[in-house]
Amino acid sequence: MEVEPAGEKKRDVRGNLVVGLDIGTTKICCVVGEVFQDAVDIIGVGTTPSLGMRKGVVVNIE
Repeated sequence: MEVEPAGEKKRDVRGNLVVGLDIGTTKICCVVGEVFQDAVDIIGVGTTPSLGMRKGVVVNIE
């Protein structure tokens, strides 16, 4: 099942996608982009608190 936030439109992505993921001690960040010949179009970003890390070490895998 696919859920879309209110106000978001579906995109027909046909190009190459790249994802950047930063797993830090305080938060996890993600960015998704579609690569074109001369540019990258950012199509999604997100962050969430990191609850299972302490000083760069996994302390709670759940």
